[in-house]
Amino acid sequence: MLVVVAIAVWRGAPYTGTSLNPARSLGPAVVDGDLSQVWIYLAGPLVGSLLATAVWKLVPRVTLTAKLFHDPRYPSVMRSLLPVRVRSGS
Repeated sequence: MLVVVAIAVWRGAPYTGTSLNPARSLGPAVVDGDLSQVWIYLAGPLVGSLLATAVWKLVPRVTLTAKLFHDPRYPSVMRSLLPVRVRSGS
């Protein structure tokens, strides 16, 4: 974790003023009137969420439903690859 923070500070310093906390950076920037580095705090989460969404849609995945008891009368809303065992005598 320390390495990740060190790299984030090292590579992000020209854009964020070496800050990793938007609230700590935006407050003094607003008071000072220097909003030249505010764009990174607005663009970063937006670009990150769009990138995460694109990766999520590209990665194939199989959703399994975990249940303690599976009753075939109440189907799961998610697809399941788990076998269904029907109780005898029900």
